[in-house]
Amino acid sequence: MARQRVDPVFAALARRRPTVTSAHFGLSYEMIDPSQATQAPADQVAEPAANEPAREAAGETAPGAVPAQRAGPARTRLGFSVPKRQLARAVDRNALKRVAREAWRHARWGSIRPPGAAMLKLRRADGQWKSTTRGALKKAWRAELDELFGRLVARVRTERRAASTPAPHAERGSATPEAPKVTPPSKPNRNSP
Repeated sequence: MARQRVDPVFAALARRRPTVTSAHFGLSYEMIDPSQATQAPADQVAEPAANEPAREAAGETAPGAVPAQRAGPARTRLGFSVPKRQLARAVDRNALKRVAREAWRHARWGSIRPPGAAMLKLRRADGQWKSTTRGALKKAWRAELDELFGRLVARVRTERRAASTPAPHAERGSATPEAPKVTPPSKPNRNSP
């Protein structure tokens, strides 16, 4: 069995401390420039056709070919770290990943571009999760993830705003702001009348 390839971006995000945290989850992210985003190689892009779904169903497209509509700039990639130690059952781990994907898709990004890559980590499980029904568990996860992603959106928005606003000292043309000159108070003269 071949060794599984590890994406270097996700490997770095897995080692990094979470940027935004909640009671049970941590989220690290990386802003990737869209000009550096990876695109599908030209030899793997299928020719656009009006009957593309019919051709794909009939098996006429090359195996592994990416339809031309999807070959644009890469979208945000969302990674997960859900350890067996925290959620022992695979059904629960997969349910958490589905809920997280749905919450990410419905996050209110508005006009800002979401991060290029994000890693969601389950930091700690609640002891009550074992006795809670899966439906109630999904609702609790979704509420916490919506709040976590909302804080991420606010953080990215403020970072973008700070990056687009020039520093006040940059307008004067100097590299560093000058400190105001403070004159020490003068000593009173004892000899004066």
